[in-house]
Amino acid sequence: MNRLVLFRSKFCSCLSTNFASISNVSRFSSKSTRHPRIKTDFKRSLQSCNKRYQMPKTPDLIYMPHVIRWVKSKLRFKYLKKIWDPDFSEGAFIYGSTKAVCRITEIISSGKTEELDSLMTVSAKIKLQDDMNYRLSQVQKNLIMLKPEDIKILVPINVTFSKDGPGKMCRVGLRVLALKWHEVTADNYKLVLVALQTEFSRDYSDDAPPEWIISGFSILECAIRPTTFNNMNNLNIELLKALQCSCCFDYMKGVIYICFTGHSVCDTCWNAHNSCLICEYALTDTRNYSLEGVCGLVEYPCENNDKGCPQYLKLEELEEHRQLCDYRSYGCNLDKQCSWEGRRDQLKKHYLDKHDDNVLIGEECTCLWKHDKPGHTVYLMLAFDELFYVHNRSVNDIMYWTVQYIGRSEDVILFYFEIEIFTDQFNDRRLAFSEICHDDVKVEVDEILDSGFCVAVPLTVLETYMNTEGVVFYKIKIRRA
Repeated sequence: MNRLVLFRSKFCSCLSTNFASISNVSRFSSKSTRHPRIKTDFKRSLQSCNKRYQMPKTPDLIYMPHVIRWVKSKLRFKYLKKIWDPDFSEGAFIYGSTKAVCRITEIISSGKTEELDSLMTVSAKIKLQDDMNYRLSQVQKNLIMLKPEDIKILVPINVTFSKDGPGKMCRVGLRVLALKWHEVTADNYKLVLVALQTEFSRDYSDDAPPEWIISGFSILECAIRPTTFNNMNNLNIELLKALQCSCCFDYMKGVIYICFTGHSVCDTCWNAHNSCLICEYALTDTRNYSLEGVCGLVEYPCENNDKGCPQYLKLEELEEHRQLCDYRSYGCNLDKQCSWEGRRDQLKKHYLDKHDDNVLIGEECTCLWKHDKPGHTVYLMLAFDELFYVHNRSVNDIMYWTVQYIGRSEDVILFYFEIEIFTDQFNDRRLAFSEICHDDVKVEVDEILDSGFCVAVPLTVLETYMNTEGVVFYKIKIRRA
């Protein structure tokens, strides 16, 4: 089994050293022209200053391949050089592969897929375009572009040879691991891990051109790792400690009061208690305006920090992030009496265990409607390894359908849904609609119905599709946009 070990770099020198003043350096420069020793000291100072302002060093990666697989690859490279291609060099191949991988990631980031024609086979290009259209978010496309120095590991995982009459083909599979820093602000960097698997092929037939081409390119991972480099981290942590309420020990984020001896308390504790829980002196009406000003400067941890969210945000950004956080808590929408709460990755298990009658599995499912069904029915639909809420609601003699995507709001544009109403006696009678999906955070169901971006069918029309048992059949289909 392949193992990946990620070591954190030591940032002590970057975090603990104070930055030199640029103005002082420039004044120092003017004097250095007359004094060689001072000039030398100035150069050292400037070099030191540049080191402090440069991006932090990326962590080291150690890749431990399967020993037998690694030995096989080495032996087959030797066979390739000895029997098929005396000019082959493993080092030159790895160097060229690195350049090619960087070029592909650059094209993915720019979206200029027409530039892939000379680099990839047709089948590899089609698969990569599908990944770009359906799997990668815009954020991932922006992050994936690599430079040669970002690639920490590029190792062969298999080397194969095939012969078909006079035709000879060599294929080399590579595993690529890259790390780079993504600059969020001037002093805030986030670590990005990119994992790729690619295949290079070369036709060694007599009349084939002597060049390698990419015949496979898979994006295994492109994500921000929960490791943040921030020149202000130490200061931010100390300020957060100062912002802890003396009573409840939560971080104070608004109005701050002090007790008679000077301990700070949050607005909630000030309303709930008459005295300070530390010194037991009375709480006063005096505000701590200085500390309130600090609240707007620090970055607070997300409230889902204990669940794994690594984000630290300014006060004005917290509420929006709380609604969109990937680690936020979800409630049960299928039963108002159900008090369950959990993470998104726990939704599926809960619904299958407790509400399996309202779970639809697959990209296309058949449902039925009768007059005696509740006015609002909610299904959980599992399609494309994603989760969706399907709402079926009857209001003022009109039947409405709408679908909410459960996940990141920016990914909702990747999907739409179709409703197809039909009769079981006459399959040629069908009524079909398609509509966009909505996210489950920013938009409520009532707002969707009022907006008109939903499927609406009058009950008088729906009843014309009713069979002798009073049942209307319809299909709900989730489609990729």
